[in-house]
Formats: sequence, structure tokens, C-alpha cells
Amino acid sequence: MSTTLGVTFACRADVTGRFAVAQTDAEIVGDEVYHRLTCFTVLGDTDAARSFGFDVRSLFGSRMSDEGIESLGPMLAAVLQRSARIDSADVVCTRLASAPPLLSLSISVSVTTVTGEAI
Repeated sequence: MSTTLGVTFACRADVTGRFAVAQTDAEIVGDEVYHRLTCFTVLGDTDAARSFGFDVRSLFGSRMSDEGIESLGPMLAAVLQRSARIDSADVVCTRLASAPPLLSLSISVSVTTVTGEAI
């Protein structure tokens, strides 16, 4: 295993029974992005733990204007940039066809790590 961004559990699908670790920087960042966009807080009594992420699943079925959907991108990018592993993030949210008035989104994420790698 050769990573420059440290070590983390491979947890995108769920932590494995043997607590597998991510094998590459791309896996580490992928898990980081997934984790930050699927929970609001993590364990700990710190400001960083209380404002860890934003659970996009909380938007399921909500009613949002096109402007509201467009504004999600920069907000989610700011959430991702809270990570010590991510230098910059670009997030684009677009509405998918769904059963009106339910919300269905596509979320595209591009990041540059603190080591300069584009993922």
C-alpha cells in the first residue's frame, strides 16, 4: 500500500468485518467525500466534529428551485474543503428527471488533494 494522504478505513459501502483500509489516495479521497456528504456530524465534542459534513440524503423528496439546486454546488464544495486532505473542490448539482415534485439530483465532484493530485 502506497498512499501520501495517510490511512483510513475503506468505508464507502460500509466498514468491512476485517476493517480493510483504503489502498490508494483516490480511495481515501473517495471515502472522505462519501463520508462528508452522507453525515452531518461525527463523534467528538469539537466544532469540527459538530460541523463535519452535510447529509445530502436529507434533501430526498424536497422541493427545490433550480437556483436552490445550483447553490448546493458551492455549499457542498465548502463542506468538502473542511477536510485536511482536500485543497479544493468543485461540485456541480443538476436536477434529474423524476416524479414531480420529488427531488432527484446528480452530484458531480472533482477535488484536488493537498498533494496536488486531481481526483
